[in-house]
Amino acid sequence: MHHWVTSKRKGVRPIWMPEEIHQQLMQKTKEDEFKKKSEQAKKNKRGGSLEGVVEPGHCQGSISTAEYARRMAAKNGGVLPKAADIYLETHSKERQPGQGKQLIGSKSKQIMDNYNKKLDDYREKGVNKDPNEVYFETVGGRKKGLIPGLGTSGDLLYKKSSTRTSSSSSVYTPSMLSQLSTTVEQYQQQLADQVAEFQRQKNEWETYRLQTEKEREEAKKYMEEMKTTMEEYSQMMTQCGTFPFTQPRDPRDPSGGGSEFPCST
Repeated sequence: MHHWVTSKRKGVRPIWMPEEIHQQLMQKTKEDEFKKKSEQAKKNKRGGSLEGVVEPGHCQGSISTAEYARRMAAKNGGVLPKAADIYLETHSKERQPGQGKQLIGSKSKQIMDNYNKKLDDYREKGVNKDPNEVYFETVGGRKKGLIPGLGTSGDLLYKKSSTRTSSSSSVYTPSMLSQLSTTVEQYQQQLADQVAEFQRQKNEWETYRLQTEKEREEAKKYMEEMKTTMEEYSQMMTQCGTFPFTQPRDPRDPSGGGSEFPCST
């Protein structure tokens, strides 16, 4: 005889279990040691008391954090997201439409507050610290083979521990994939800087071209005005006949010397 064994986790299929195995497990649940551990686990989930409120650990559903990280990297040109970005993505949800995502639970808020404070402290001191290292310091390093808050995605960013269950470490060592991703990110930044510089030079050249064209038009207009003035001056000289002009006649001179008007004939 077999029994269907189901899980509360979404997406996990039920499996068949032999009768003898099922009986052994059921018997184990009646043992005092099992009950003691179960009771303690319930308290731990509620902050040490059965009356405490159980806060959600994450809001990513059945999707692993490693899959979240891969999807985020795919949207970012293959560059792995930072540890804090993965944490925010898997520990935030939109509570009210249009208000954006918000962290869930007091623990996640405390972790991100501590992370941002450490990051700001390093910046104020002029220390260029890798954000992944800052997150590593914030959560206290690797514990029992895992990076707190990152689940399976921790091994994408940090050097994988030799044992999953007991290895703990406070020494930050980026994974090879993380180092390669950082190199790609640096190249992308350099390319973006070069494109921005090219665009700046292009804008400067376009401004210079427009200014030069404006000055050329103004010079052309000035030359045309000068040409018109010279033509009018030349025409006036032709009408006068000689230069300098004949002196005007002095009305007090009865001899009639000079002429009353310039250029008179």
